Amino acid sequence: MPKGQEHVHESTTKLTAEVKLQIKNLRNMGMKPTVIRTRLLQTMAADTVPTLKQIQNQVKKLDPPAMPLTNNTLREYAEAHSDLPEDENKPFVVDFMPYARDHFVIVWTTSKLRRVQTESKVLATDATYKLTWHGFPIFVAGTFDINGSFHPTYLAVASHENSTCFKFFFDTISNSGHFSPDFILADAAQAITSAMNETFPDSKRLMCWAHTIKNIDKKLKSVPSDDRDQIRDEIQQLQYAISDEQFKNTASLLINKWKNEYGRGFGFAKYFKSEWVDSSHFRWFEGASPYPSTNNSLENLNKQIKEGHTFRERLPFQKLTEVVETMLEFDWSVGRPVPSEIALVIPPHIFADAYKLKEAKRKLLSSPNNQRFILPSETFTEATKDQIKEAAALVDQTDFDSFEEYDEARFKVHKIVKSGNSFTCSCPFGSKKKACKHVIMIECKLGILQYPPDANVQVVGQKRKRGRPSKAPTQRSTQTQRSTQSQRPTQSQNRR
Repeated sequence: MPKGQEHVHESTTKLTAEVKLQIKNLRNMGMKPTVIRTRLLQTMAADTVPTLKQIQNQVKKLDPPAMPLTNNTLREYAEAHSDLPEDENKPFVVDFMPYARDHFVIVWTTSKLRRVQTESKVLATDATYKLTWHGFPIFVAGTFDINGSFHPTYLAVASHENSTCFKFFFDTISNSGHFSPDFILADAAQAITSAMNETFPDSKRLMCWAHTIKNIDKKLKSVPSDDRDQIRDEIQQLQYAISDEQFKNTASLLINKWKNEYGRGFGFAKYFKSEWVDSSHFRWFEGASPYPSTNNSLENLNKQIKEGHTFRERLPFQKLTEVVETMLEFDWSVGRPVPSEIALVIPPHIFADAYKLKEAKRKLLSSPNNQRFILPSETFTEATKDQIKEAAALVDQTDFDSFEEYDEARFKVHKIVKSGNSFTCSCPFGSKKKACKHVIMIECKLGILQYPPDANVQVVGQKRKRGRPSKAPTQRSTQTQRSTQSQRPTQSQNRR
């Protein structure tokens, strides 16, 4: 036989009781036939390992057949699991929409998860697929803690991803805990928007920034490549807007800028205005709420459900309910802290950056009661106090004369303001609701926090990159590089 064409001889005999038991045990661990065969190859002689087809046939015998789902099945399950358990971590069916006109919804939670959601002011939600054999969508809802981590609270299986099913889902959450959020974060699904307007008419609709920029990137492909990066950078800068009014006015200036530069018939400008400025999905900018601007952590939870619970298999309803009950109890509820009691996690390098900032001794303006501070950016350190105050007034301004004026003013200075028991900052990191060095420096200055002992440790060495070190540059190449760098925009430097 030619080299490279060797193969493993597969067994064609009937499976023994011992092999069937091994397959059953591995299947109960959630393994698929291909993975089961790989495991058997590690423990059995190659010529005795069952073929993949044999394992697949055995798995079919082990798995219960996916029976058609009936209204009686749904009703019987919902009624049998609707009593409120004494254990706050035990899942139960909160409410159930009986099958009517081709629609049904069944919603689960636990007493603890319901309390977690009720204490929050934000509701994040999404729909995911590829979990059920019948192709039904799964709705997930939850809230965030101070670190931006997502805490799931409610789960539903629905017949459709439409406004009727989402309205029942929202009504259940609202009635279950007398809950009315200030904000609802989701993607651009019109079904969610319509249902929210009926159930939570006073809530503000937040649009996931990750979904926004993903859709914008698709549309930008129609823009000449020479202009694409600049337009995207301008949109990202607009995303740091402080308020609804600042966003609306500045977006209008940006659209007019594009029309002047690329012509009044510039198609992308029309698309951007109608989809992301004038629509109900315009709150994708950071200043729209004090919560995360993306649903990324919720999307990651959906991925974990598929990889860690259903093992990327589409389950029949009977099997899905078992997975849901186990997941809600042991993964979602047991041991979950109340988000309002979770402390802010500050990475060590942020403390180190804050300490360096303190040692730099930049000008720092403060209010008499230490409720408000103004810190110039790295490229504005030579400014006078009056210039710093003037720049600070522009951060919140809503009526700029041009987009360039907004762009220049947005991060010229950083405003650190007391909010509750901590401070917030207008810098890029602070705008993203992350711990920034400016806030940490202020809180250490006021004694709210303390620098850890290693905050001022100097790093003298780290692992080098693989390969031979590059040669030292010549004097001429160094001068050329410095000349090139001096011509580049310093917008990123202004943000520090």
